[in-house]
Amino acid sequence: AAAMEAAERSVDLKADCGWILIWRGEIKRMLGDAKGALFDFDRGLTLDPDYELGYAWRGGAKRALGRAQEALPDLSLAGELNREHAGTLHEHSLSLRQLGRTGEALVKLEAAHRLDPKYAWCSKPEQFAASTAELDEEIRRHPRNAWAWAWRGEAKLRILDYRGAKADLDR
Repeated sequence: AAAMEAAERSVDLKADCGWILIWRGEIKRMLGDAKGALFDFDRGLTLDPDYELGYAWRGGAKRALGRAQEALPDLSLAGELNREHAGTLHEHSLSLRQLGRTGEALVKLEAAHRLDPKYAWCSKPEQFAASTAELDEEIRRHPRNAWAWAWRGEAKLRILDYRGAKADLDR
């Protein structure tokens, strides 16, 4: 709420500043208003078309609205503008994953994880079973995908399946 207040004041003072609109959009997105955020992202990127976070966050808003395919061009452009932003790579991974493109998602996730280890295939215990099932399917389709084995091992480790985690990580 305090961040939104500050963003509103900033927009009132400088309504033609693209990055301020983009940041207000990101606050809206983080508060769960992805649809409202898109308006600020679109307007902000018109004013500041080189601001890579605007594209990354707009892609995230589109993904949150179930429009992962539409998110990919924004996320690709954000990645071209800044190849070292872990959050963009992670968001790209999530969009690819939402589209069922698990192998590509794993590649983006690996790059994000290399830059910032907080990014993992799954970080919420209630999602471990579903995330492991996705990786099981990827391993069935592509048994040599090392990242699928590694992330499945990591998920098993988090649910205390030490023997399964070791086997997958060794693989």
